[in-house]
Amino acid sequence: MGSIDFRSWAVVALAIVSGGQTGCWSSKACTLIGCGNSFQVPFQPAAGHWSPGRYDVTVVADGASGICTVTLPFDSCASAPVCTGADGWSVLESGCALAPELHAIAGVTFTTTPKNVQILISLDGRQVASGSFVPTYKVFQPNGPDCEPTCSQAVAATLVVQP
Repeated sequence: MGSIDFRSWAVVALAIVSGGQTGCWSSKACTLIGCGNSFQVPFQPAAGHWSPGRYDVTVVADGASGICTVTLPFDSCASAPVCTGADGWSVLESGCALAPELHAIAGVTFTTTPKNVQILISLDGRQVASGSFVPTYKVFQPNGPDCEPTCSQAVAATLVVQP
């Protein structure tokens, strides 16, 4: 038996590790972290709790209007807001498994990047909140430069709801 030439094995191993490429090394390594575009408007009841009744949440985002209706307290955790025209946003509910007095409308979240947002909330036909927002988005790449995905996110803006 002959002796093993370790230099030859090192060259073969290097070729395998580099994918058969010789003369260059790729320093780009992308992870697989996901992300999405986001802007949120949490709702904060001024009284510290939500009054029972029918809430209409109207959102106008860059001129496109939609409305979601939520009744508090919730019938069950299976109930969901009834929405029309809510493209790129949704109403967030909270506390369905808790006591009825703890049921809440947590806010609105966007999966798009609107430049101008107006929100109007009414309780049983009476306006209880309104606000206008101009989000400032920051672009980031959670997997590093030159790696997908690229996402835009803005700092949340709170809307106070009067009783």
